[in-house]
Amino acid sequence: MKISSDSVAGLIARLLKARGVKHVFALCGGHIMPIWMRLDAEGIRIIDVRDERSAVHMAQAHAELTGDLGVALVTAGPGFTNAITGIANANVSRAPVLILSGTVTRAQENRGALQDLDQPQLVRSITRYARTVREPSRALSELDLAISCALGEGGEPGPAFIDFPTDTLRAEIPKPLQMDEYISPKSPLVTLPDP
Repeated sequence: MKISSDSVAGLIARLLKARGVKHVFALCGGHIMPIWMRLDAEGIRIIDVRDERSAVHMAQAHAELTGDLGVALVTAGPGFTNAITGIANANVSRAPVLILSGTVTRAQENRGALQDLDQPQLVRSITRYARTVREPSRALSELDLAISCALGEGGEPGPAFIDFPTDTLRAEIPKPLQMDEYISPKSPLVTLPDP
């Protein structure tokens, strides 16, 4: 199935590319396939791992060695819970890591669907940001906020977690809501010393 470049998944990939992300560390899964496909279409290199902990640890190492945002992509349920150790480590290290995940469709939430889990609740205490974005029109602003939190704007840097129901990932974002203020690169935050 083709995923549109105007879909939430398409805009996630475009935003990451515009922000200079060249690598995403990931383990493939059904809930995240729309993001996976759009990252590939945008030319962002996906470094496939055998365990989600490895994806987050590698994203953390990338962030610490380059000074750039590290990005990990993990699927729902057990894929996400496997990543929690890496997220906790990035928290302690104050590493700017963005963890992206998928979750069940909105219609299946809280109905016993495969791998239905309140993922943000499980990592809220060890992240700078943790949220599920259900409404397609909010995807870019929420992703922008998650990245800002990971980079330490307004506080310490550290991991930020954001997930999207699979139907939200496939939904199209109307052109008027694809605002450059969310997609375009931002100037790096410079913290000045106390005079």
